[in-house]
Amino acid sequence: MSDRFAAQITIGGDVPRSLVEGLCNEISASGGSTDWGETNCEASDEGSLLNLRGENGTITLCDSEARYGEFPDLESFLENHGIPFDRTSEAKWEYDGEVVKFRPGHELYHLLATQDGETSITSEEIEEIAKRLDYVDGLSKRELLDLVVQVRDDLRSVMGMDVPPVPPLVIVEG
Repeated sequence: MSDRFAAQITIGGDVPRSLVEGLCNEISASGGSTDWGETNCEASDEGSLLNLRGENGTITLCDSEARYGEFPDLESFLENHGIPFDRTSEAKWEYDGEVVKFRPGHELYHLLATQDGETSITSEEIEEIAKRLDYVDGLSKRELLDLVVQVRDDLRSVMGMDVPPVPPLVIVEG
C-alpha cells in the first residue's frame, strides 16, 4: 500500500489542439479536483478543459490523498509534451514537502517546501554557495562583482526563484 498525502498541481501554457483529448483523459484519471474535498473532475473536450481554468487562466487540481503526493501519469504526460506545471506536495511522515516545477527547455526543478508550499533551502546548500565567498582577497573589483552575481544567481536557482510562473493555458493549433 502506498502512502497518500495532499498534493496540488497547476497546469498552463500552450496546449496543441491535437493533445486536448489526451490531456483531458489524464486529468480525468489523475484523481484531482478543482477544490479540496470535491470529487474527481472530468474533462472530455476542449470546452470542458477550458472551463477548468481559474481566474489566472491556469488549471489547478488538488487531491488530499494523492499517491506519494504526486500525479505521476499526468506529470509524465505534461513533461513529455512540453506543457508547463508546478506541483506542491505536503510533508508527511518521512517525506519532505516538495515543489516541482517544469518549464519546457529547462531542467525539472525539485525544491524542498514547507507545509504552506513555500520553497525552502537547506543550510548545506547555502554553505556550499557561501564557501565561494571565503577567498575574495586579491580579487579585482570586476572579479568580485562577477563572483557576487554568480552567488546571487546560484541562490536564486536553488530556491527556484528564476522559474517564471505557470502561464495561462491556451489551446493552440497543432
